[in-house]
Amino acid sequence: MENSTFGEAGKSAAAPLAPGTANPALTWGLDPYAALVVFNGKAPTQVDLGLELRGRYEIVPSLVIQGSVRQSALGRRELADTFDNPNGYHNVRTDGGEYGVDGTPVVTDLTLSYFGRPATNLYSRTTVGYLERMYGGLSRKFYGSQWTAA
Repeated sequence: MENSTFGEAGKSAAAPLAPGTANPALTWGLDPYAALVVFNGKAPTQVDLGLELRGRYEIVPSLVIQGSVRQSALGRRELADTFDNPNGYHNVRTDGGEYGVDGTPVVTDLTLSYFGRPATNLYSRTTVGYLERMYGGLSRKFYGSQWTAA
């Protein structure tokens, strides 16, 4: 018979940094990206390639700001024809193909997160900002830390 028990979090199991260094408050990276856009107007598929710059800054141990910016390597592109909107409704995600087609950098996310512990066995995360492409708002999540299975 196997047992599992979860309790208080221990020290981080992450690989240690070089002697004499602390966890950096600012981390960043620059990577290539490839994105596939499907059902963009009358164009069934489109591909975008470029570079993405990501950054994360720990203001205090429980407050973090992070974000990313993409720059397309394809430069200015022609926008695919979009479907007409005969009802006059506001376009929501149907205008997604317009972001970045002018060849300028695009912010893909920019958030401020607070990590808390409102009770002994309860942890929380509250995030506000530009959560993903074309969507900003507030996100809140609670996690319990005590679980036992026999």
